[in-house]
Amino acid sequence: MNMPKEGYRGLASMNRLKWLATFFVILGTVFNSLNMYPIGPMVMIVAGVMWCVVSVHWNDRALIVTNFTLTFVSIFGLMMHYLFGVL
Repeated sequence: MNMPKEGYRGLASMNRLKWLATFFVILGTVFNSLNMYPIGPMVMIVAGVMWCVVSVHWNDRALIVTNFTLTFVSIFGLMMHYLFGVL
């Protein structure tokens, strides 16, 4: 079995971060479905950033694109709301 450079310790930390990010995605989705604004998008930004770190570490382009887009759209929505009064 080929081990990544970081060994088992690095794999364990990425696994923890992956599950923490998943928890935040679920929590953000719950907040959004309950119309809890702006906490829902803020939690989704945290989740997106965490998943971006994991996906870059894994070098998984599909996850990178998905999570950078999720993060960008959430930030853009908050900016439109607070800076321009849209939404």
